[in-house]
Amino acid sequence: MPVESILDQEQRMKFGEEMQGQREKMRELNEKSMRLRRELDEALFGEKLDEGIVRTKTTELSGLEAERSLIRARAFAKVRPTLTEEQLERLKNMRAESGRMNRPGEGGFRQSQPQQRPPRPPEGLNEDVLPPPRPAAPPPK
Repeated sequence: MPVESILDQEQRMKFGEEMQGQREKMRELNEKSMRLRRELDEALFGEKLDEGIVRTKTTELSGLEAERSLIRARAFAKVRPTLTEEQLERLKNMRAESGRMNRPGEGGFRQSQPQQRPPRPPEGLNEDVLPPPRPAAPPPK
């Protein structure tokens, strides 16, 4: 649920105006973030792991995320004085809920369905041994 869903119309307009003023900066940050994520993926899935590159890319990504967070926080700070206690409480609850969705075991990491383990092999069967191959099908006539 986005923050805007808790704001009234006037608050949404003020927040939107503040964010609009930072639109170009956010676009630049988003483009840099996409580029860095591609570079990080290349480093993660390349033939040889280079931990230095992985650290550098993740550090750069976290810096970009910090900048985006600050832009949103500054826009929110302009609206904050007009919020009711109920709105503030809803926002705090919303943040707490979204944080829980990012932790495993608390609904996060897409664990809405219980994880199923494959069935165990029957007792005495060595699970490291493959079953014998199937006989080949007869050639078509």
